[in-house]
Amino acid sequence: YENNIKPVLGNMLLSDIKPLHCQMVLNNMDNEQSTQQLTRATMRQIFNSAVENELLDHSPVTKEVKVKKTAKQERRVFTLKEQIDFTEYVITHNHRYADAYLFCLETGLRIGELRGLMWGDVSDNKIIVRRNIVYIGRNEIVNEPKTDAGHRIIPLTSNAREILSNRKKQKIVSPYVFSENGEYIKKSRLNGALATICKRLNMEHISMHGLRHSFATRCIERGMNPKTLQYIMGHSDISVTLNIYTHLKYEDVEKEVDRIAKDGKEEASVVNE
Repeated sequence: YENNIKPVLGNMLLSDIKPLHCQMVLNNMDNEQSTQQLTRATMRQIFNSAVENELLDHSPVTKEVKVKKTAKQERRVFTLKEQIDFTEYVITHNHRYADAYLFCLETGLRIGELRGLMWGDVSDNKIIVRRNIVYIGRNEIVNEPKTDAGHRIIPLTSNAREILSNRKKQKIVSPYVFSENGEYIKKSRLNGALATICKRLNMEHISMHGLRHSFATRCIERGMNPKTLQYIMGHSDISVTLNIYTHLKYEDVEKEVDRIAKDGKEEASVVNE
């Protein structure tokens, strides 16, 4: 409040404050977007309280008072070498969440989908995505995927099938494929342990969402059709999938152009023959 709201609104009468002034508060901020959102929420709470106590007829924090948009930060993904090093580490150290991490890297599941995966969702070398564990306020809720695209069937790689086979052999009593004390694993535990691993490997921090995005990046690098990847990732909009291409380096683009040029020459040679 002292640093953000007071310099603009501190000396004004409540009745003189307009939506424009509230917007000025947000526009003058150089903080992260989350801080701006908190400031807007604080203003809204203050003025709603003023309305409830009949000090104002209505709140100046209208729906038109918005947090300014900031440029999206590029998502952190594993390089191929980092992914190999990470995989080797969790396997050789028999990490308690190794199966969950590696399964995410093999399927691209969202963290809520991974945590909510049940044995009844596994069938004939594929998994059916039926639920997603999400936060509503401070509470975790087991929901269906929020979009039609989220409901999907994902064929399993040989590595993914091996992970499931090994988990079955452990005879853990739980309806959840990846569990702790019989229940699904807490999101904070997965991300916390992941941060510790990255620190020990002297790697830049990566989140569970980064593992999902790393799966997608490997698929693009290996030439998967974007529409196929869109389906596997459960994206409703192809533009979300295409944004994965932003992780490709110039060398990757150069190789792809050379490959297309080479294929074109081979086709021309066949026609001439």
